[in-house]
Amino acid sequence: MKSLILTKRLVFPWLYRNFLLFGRKSYLKNKSNHTVVQEDLFMAKNYRNCDHEASCNEDYLINKLTNNKNFKFLIDWAGEKYTNYVIGKRLIFEAKKIFKSFRYAEIISEKYSLKNNVYLYPDNFDISIYNVLKQKLTKKIKLPYLSLIYITLRSAFKSVYFNFKTLLYPEFLLLKSRKRSALEINKYKFCIHIDDGLKGLAMHPHDLFVINKNITKKDILFVSLSKIKQKWIPHYLKKNYNVLDINKINNYISKSIYFSNIYCKSFKFRFKLFWLGMKYPWLSSSIFNILKQKILWDIFHELIKTKCIIRIMTAEDITASVIHKYNNVDTLFLYLSTTEKIIQSDIKKGKSNDHDYTHMISKYSISNVVSNNWLKELENSIDNYIDIGPLFSDLINEAQDNKQKILNTININNNNPIISFLDHTAGHQGVMSVEAYKNFLQSIIELSNKNQDINYIYKSKKSISFMKTYFDNPTDSQIIELIEQIRSSNNCWYANDYKLNSYQVCGIADLVISAPMSSVIFESLCGNKKTISYDTTSEYKNFNSILKKVPYLHAYSHVELEKLIRHWVLETDKKYFNNYLDIYIKPLIGLNCNNHGKIKQFNEFLESIN
Repeated sequence: MKSLILTKRLVFPWLYRNFLLFGRKSYLKNKSNHTVVQEDLFMAKNYRNCDHEASCNEDYLINKLTNNKNFKFLIDWAGEKYTNYVIGKRLIFEAKKIFKSFRYAEIISEKYSLKNNVYLYPDNFDISIYNVLKQKLTKKIKLPYLSLIYITLRSAFKSVYFNFKTLLYPEFLLLKSRKRSALEINKYKFCIHIDDGLKGLAMHPHDLFVINKNITKKDILFVSLSKIKQKWIPHYLKKNYNVLDINKINNYISKSIYFSNIYCKSFKFRFKLFWLGMKYPWLSSSIFNILKQKILWDIFHELIKTKCIIRIMTAEDITASVIHKYNNVDTLFLYLSTTEKIIQSDIKKGKSNDHDYTHMISKYSISNVVSNNWLKELENSIDNYIDIGPLFSDLINEAQDNKQKILNTININNNNPIISFLDHTAGHQGVMSVEAYKNFLQSIIELSNKNQDINYIYKSKKSISFMKTYFDNPTDSQIIELIEQIRSSNNCWYANDYKLNSYQVCGIADLVISAPMSSVIFESLCGNKKTISYDTTSEYKNFNSILKKVPYLHAYSHVELEKLIRHWVLETDKKYFNNYLDIYIKPLIGLNCNNHGKIKQFNEFLESIN
């Protein structure tokens, strides 16, 4: 019987009724006749390997699929680097989906010993790019004819759809443009992109920026570019912040001004883009985005004056970056996390390993030393890397100052030492395998049973309600049982029950124990907290982490963990730890990494560029 490996849910399941299906539980409607695969077979490291593999094929795809002469008008308009970024970003985005589908299928095929008649129900990728790359893919795994037909038709329809939008978009906005209301303020120091994805931040973005007399509410405009209704907008409006939806900016410009200052400038440019989209169908969505970003931001700069546009944790659109530069507006990318590459080795040096933050154009990147060094490896064009942070390690110091108040909140009324455990994502595209996660939780239980005179706090990255849904099959359900054991223990506290954030959990601890490859490790150390990285299955032991050779930091088994806990809790004092930071940590992650006042330093930098 033919085997079909799923990378997504089937669109028309009955068409594949003669296949034996292999897929994640969320992909299989009828699980009784098919095989539900393990959730952790394709982890974050596999996902980022596909990013890297796609980037390594970027130049090959450009040479195969493009002719530089056809892009001359784009090069003349915004430069060769910009043009290469536009083309390259689309190619690697599609290539990643191809590699991700096939590498996942290879893992499933090997795990379940599938030898012959193995087929793949792939992600939605472009057929043109697949036809160029298929010679680099395994021949043992094939695409069903139905999938090939679907992908071909989808690629064609997508091209027609976006080319049609490119052709008519200037007129569409011309019809919609009408000055329904006037902007109360048309001059700001900063324009800051916000979206609902930032709601998980421990500090509201408006509090991060508006903290002194030199940067006030009236100096900042918060903007949205999302097509989805944003929950943050009414919240910010209620607090009297300046808010603008860029997608509705045509409501603030008259037809006459739009026609004379925007439409006429875009008229011929639109036709050149349209021709390019016809010539390169796989590029059509990116072509439309160029036009859309150009017109919307041209309207913005026609109406509003600002000195700097800031993105938080999301890359600025490269066309928007070019428009901002034309208008003498600086662009700033603020990266709050601490990240290293999560691939074990490079296929090609200098090629990106993370497509979320590649091919960026910006004047400034503000982050900590580790993250900025990582961003430098992702094929970006950033003029200035400013090392400040991790910014939110300030919140660990703040929690330390408010320790008693937090302890009262969670009903800890003794003076016993506190050890905090913080996990990471587990399962599909996660950092931890299911086995590693079970071991992590089991260690908390064993330690709490053995050491009743120590308080243990556990903070999960995902909510308990999410995990109950995600880990609901028999092999993974033990995770929920272990969490419930922790919640019911006399000397354990589940931080999520008290809505504590990770910085509070670190701040009140005498020792922080984190899952591997987590920004918590860096933030905790920079918050002056004794810290252990606990990799229960040695998954990342051979990865070239910047902290790999630091002593007394890494535990790869429960026995090693207990030894390190004794070392940090019983055998060392504050003076020893300060020397440890000076000798082993600061030379690697920044000489000022554990200084207080990083958020203030960030705001002082903002003032300096104004």
